[in-house]
Amino acid sequence: MSEESLRSALRLSPDHPWPGLESFDEACNAFFFGMQAETAALFRLVRRETLTLFYGRSGLGKTSLLQAGLFRDCARRTCCPSQSGRIMDQRRRPW
Repeated sequence: MSEESLRSALRLSPDHPWPGLESFDEACNAFFFGMQAETAALFRLVRRETLTLFYGRSGLGKTSLLQAGLFRDCARRTCCPSQSGRIMDQRRRPW
């Protein structure tokens, strides 16, 4: 866990579950909820399509959805982002 992730995880608690203007990251995923449908839809798109464009207005939670949602689901399902940005199934590596 990076030092930044550790700091963000330490500042959140059940009494203070929101990181303010900063985004949720993988270390804070226990506090990231309410976007399960969006996370699942994004996961399906990324797995199915060669290119997935993810955009929206500033402050809508895009970074949190990626870091605390999509990346968490990828780790749970044994797939990970590749250097090309593509989600790869770790069980079927191309090398």
